[in-house]
Amino acid sequence: LYYPKGSEHKNSPNPEGASSDGYLKVYRNGENGSVNKWSWQTHSSDFNPMAVFAKFNSKGTYTISVAGRSEGHFIDRIVLFHTGKHNIDDATDLTIGEKTV
Repeated sequence: LYYPKGSEHKNSPNPEGASSDGYLKVYRNGENGSVNKWSWQTHSSDFNPMAVFAKFNSKGTYTISVAGRSEGHFIDRIVLFHTGKHNIDDATDLTIGEKTV
C-alpha cells in the first residue's frame, strides 16, 4: 500500500509524482490512446501505475475530497464496493445501473 504524502501515515511509502497534504495525484490515460474517450482506467504513482482504492476498517461516514488540478479536469463516476461481496467487473458494469447498498 502507498499513502499520500502529508497523510496520517507518516512513515508509509508514498507514490511517485505529485502527492501532498493527504491528496493523491490520480490520472487517466485515454483508452486506445484517446484522451477524449471515457474509461475506468485511473491510476496513481507516475511511471509505476497503481490502482487507487481505500480500505475502511470500520463502518462509518467518510469524506472523499476531490481537487481538480488541471484544465479540463472532470469526474464522471466514482464506484465504491465491498471487495468481500462484489468484484470489479460487477462494480463497473454499466448495464447494472446505480444502486445504494
